Amino acid sequence: MNNAEIAPNGGKINRGRRDLADILSVRFYLELGCGQSFLGRVPLVKGRVSALGLRAVERSSEGWKKGAGASKRLGVSFISTSKEPGSHVNSIDRLIEYSLFVSVLNYYHGDVIYQGLCLDELVKPYDMYTNLRSAAGRSGCMQISLETAFYVSRELTNFCSVIAYCSSCKLHYYSSESQLVRNGCPFCRKVGLNDHLGLQS
Repeated sequence: MNNAEIAPNGGKINRGRRDLADILSVRFYLELGCGQSFLGRVPLVKGRVSALGLRAVERSSEGWKKGAGASKRLGVSFISTSKEPGSHVNSIDRLIEYSLFVSVLNYYHGDVIYQGLCLDELVKPYDMYTNLRSAAGRSGCMQISLETAFYVSRELTNFCSVIAYCSSCKLHYYSSESQLVRNGCPFCRKVGLNDHLGLQS
């Protein structure tokens, strides 16, 4: 089957193959619990200038049978998704979750995280985060969703949050200007290097 179309200049437009890639991407993220409206407005792939758009996402998800919700299917409970993730950090427990994710994100991407990441660049760090929290015995705690992970990366790009470093625990941790618990390392509670509290003082 030839998916290519002929362009006005005589070249070929491989639209079918591109659409198939979009369909597979959209269905992959739907399986991970992302919503259609979210997928329609965020960049999925590095190098793509704009998001697919809601109509394209809806077309890509046609025929996809939605089963049990991602939370039930994956056997986890998600913290509510927010475009301002820091505002949901209202306990040390949640600060630990966010800190685990940004530590892995920093390990994978380093300072590139402050330049902005697309969704596909978050998949491997997110997978490692879920494995790490499981190994740390946190399977019974609520975890952040992939959508929240994307918004956390956006917060870092806009410098609304930072990845601070605790020299006492030798760990990186999450620090946001909008979090509801006192800024500081979630383990020893000391204010580390680059912490928002330290930057504001």
